[in-house]
Amino acid sequence: MIHEDKHFHEYVCDGAGHSRLMDWWQQIMSQWEVLIYIRMQHNPTQVVPTVLTDHRAILDALRRRDLDGVIKLHHTINQRVSEEMKEALRAQAVSEMAVST
Repeated sequence: MIHEDKHFHEYVCDGAGHSRLMDWWQQIMSQWEVLIYIRMQHNPTQVVPTVLTDHRAILDALRRRDLDGVIKLHHTINQRVSEEMKEALRAQAVSEMAVST
């Protein structure tokens, strides 16, 4: 799933035709992969279906050339993913603390 998710983001970055965007994506890709892995491990039954739904919605908006829709989806999805990441990282930290004590 992470592999396919990564390809989706590369596809969108490449499709934008903006070399700096692709450079930026390649610079953060390894950090992104680690964070996505942690997020998916923390709550796979919630995360996996949203990845597919989110990507489909973004592609649909891009195909319609609905820039406002893409921006709105980007903001909404990133807010949710950010909260999921914080939750996953907190849970990981608590788990690591419990193991070390």
